[in-house]
Amino acid sequence: MTNYELQALRKLLFLDVAEAAKEVGEVTTRTWQRWEDGSRKVPQDIANQMNDWCQLYSDMLDDKRMNNKDITYYKALDDYENATGKRNVVVWRLTQAIYSILLLERLRTNGLD
Repeated sequence: MTNYELQALRKLLFLDVAEAAKEVGEVTTRTWQRWEDGSRKVPQDIANQMNDWCQLYSDMLDDKRMNNKDITYYKALDDYENATGKRNVVVWRLTQAIYSILLLERLRTNGLD
């Protein structure tokens, strides 16, 4: 995985650098920044984890589309935890990303109403 791909996937998952470093890489923010700026090679285990998270994103999005399921946008991690009983930053961010793409699709179909 290239540094540009790592950054693009992190942004797709709505993770900031500090969240990705802590929750995905279990490394310092500076280490993650070095991977993204290309001064250090992205480790294969990190590439694999990011690919796994993106596959989950894709699966969740497909499920919401196929089953016409609504998804709730949780502005804060605490709100997500209170509603689901789970405290997982990456999954919380995934739900934000999926909500956003579904909102865009609905707006394209139905307009701003």
